[in-house]
Amino acid sequence: MCWFRHLKISQKLISAFMVIAILMGVVGYIGIYNMNKINSNAVTMHDYNLEKIKYLTTIKQNFTDIRAGLLEIVYQDKYEKKDVLEKEIYSFINENYIQIDKYESSLLSKADEATFSELKENVSVYLTACNKVINYVNENNYKDAEASIVGVTEARKKIYTNLSDLIEKNNLEADSFNEANNSTYTVSFYLAICIVILGFISAVSLGSLISISLSRQVNKVLAFAEALEGGDLTKGIQINSRDEIGKLSKGLNNANESIKKLIVKVINRAKDINSATEELSATTEEISLKMGNVNKSVEQISNGTQELSTTAKEVTASTKEISVTTNILAQNANEAEISIKEIHKSAIDIKEKALNNIEKSNVIYNENRISIMKAIEDSKIVEEVKMMTISIGEIAEQTNLLALNAAIEAARAGDQGKGFAVVAEEVKKLAEQSSKAVAKIHDMVLQVQAAFKSLSKSGQDVLEFMSADVKPTYELLMNIGLKYEKDAEFMHSLIGNFAESSKQIDDVVMQVRSSIENLFGVAQESKISTEEISNNINEITIAIADVAKSSEDQLELSYELNKMVQKFKINLL
Repeated sequence: MCWFRHLKISQKLISAFMVIAILMGVVGYIGIYNMNKINSNAVTMHDYNLEKIKYLTTIKQNFTDIRAGLLEIVYQDKYEKKDVLEKEIYSFINENYIQIDKYESSLLSKADEATFSELKENVSVYLTACNKVINYVNENNYKDAEASIVGVTEARKKIYTNLSDLIEKNNLEADSFNEANNSTYTVSFYLAICIVILGFISAVSLGSLISISLSRQVNKVLAFAEALEGGDLTKGIQINSRDEIGKLSKGLNNANESIKKLIVKVINRAKDINSATEELSATTEEISLKMGNVNKSVEQISNGTQELSTTAKEVTASTKEISVTTNILAQNANEAEISIKEIHKSAIDIKEKALNNIEKSNVIYNENRISIMKAIEDSKIVEEVKMMTISIGEIAEQTNLLALNAAIEAARAGDQGKGFAVVAEEVKKLAEQSSKAVAKIHDMVLQVQAAFKSLSKSGQDVLEFMSADVKPTYELLMNIGLKYEKDAEFMHSLIGNFAESSKQIDDVVMQVRSSIENLFGVAQESKISTEEISNNINEITIAIADVAKSSEDQLELSYELNKMVQKFKINLL
């Protein structure tokens, strides 16, 4: 019966109902067939056998009435009744002829033909005998009439014999039809009982088989559903049939496996979410701390830019002072150049009028001594310029370091620090340019310092020469005048170089001043950028706080999800 279990439910039900329907159809067919047969036999009995018996009985009764009428005519001397009796006799005779004709035309069978022919012959003989008796009576020849009665009686007996044979045959035929009906009824009855019993057994068997099979399968599905309701995913449905419930159980098993895989994935994902959320929370805390450090660094950068701005202002003021000082140096150089020209002229005069202008030489000596000492004193300002250039170089280095730190912090800030990174790069470039300019100024200051040292030494040599040699040895004044002329030319050249160097220093100082002003502008822009970065960092800090809160919410949701999926019972093999 395995094949029956694999049928669909509709096929099972249809097959069961088809069996019952076939049995009912067989019962109905047999019943209808046998009922038709019984009905046909009954119709034959009623419309044929009984009708023939009726006709034959009527004929026989008429012959009996004819016999009674003949006996009454022959043996009663009642003439007044003779005509009436004669009419009755002939009426019965005519009726018999009518009945015989009807019987012959519609009811005569082949089995009755011989007997019926003999009956007709006997009827003719009987009628002839009757007519003979009636004629004798009409002739009042009762003696011959009584003698003729014997012939009528013999003919009547033969007719009765024929009629009895025909009636007996019809009775036998009716009995055979009745027996056939009884047999058909009996067979139909027992066959119907057998088929009904078989149908009942089949219906009960198929119904029990289908109901038990469906009940077992449904109970298995119900047990699976109850286990699934309780979160137990370890149970399956052990149904191997290929009907709708088998397909349903297979689909539920597949769904159970899918749910099991989904729950496993959810558990794993929940663990991953827990780990990721914890890492995210730790990362957000770390980022928050770093953003606090970045904010502090930005504040330091802002303070540094403020200090840089202040320093730039101070450097600008210092460059202005340096510019004024270099202008004074240039003016002193011009004055020294004029003095040297005068010295040159004096040397020529000394050469021409050495003896006559000793006093003028002393005066010039004193004047030149004062001027040279003043110039030497003024040359000390170069040392201050040197110190300023060193300070500017240190400021430039600090600016470079601040720009580097700002670039690093901007890189940490990501996209939010791109603008500040550009500003930091510009500050770095300006710091590098300032360092280079300061280096140049420092070199020029060293050169100027060396020139002043050389000038100071030369002036002292001139004074020593004039004090040590001119006075004691005036005879050598001419040679000294020539030498002094050469020294004057040298001083003229040296002062010219000094003036040019002072101009270059002034130009460099102006460049430094311009760079410092640019640096001041960059510092202001850096301050604005650091304020924007600070605002962005605050916004980022708020966003990170929101992310931290979201991560906490997500962690709580993951815990709840993990708690929910823990309700399911799963075999992890």
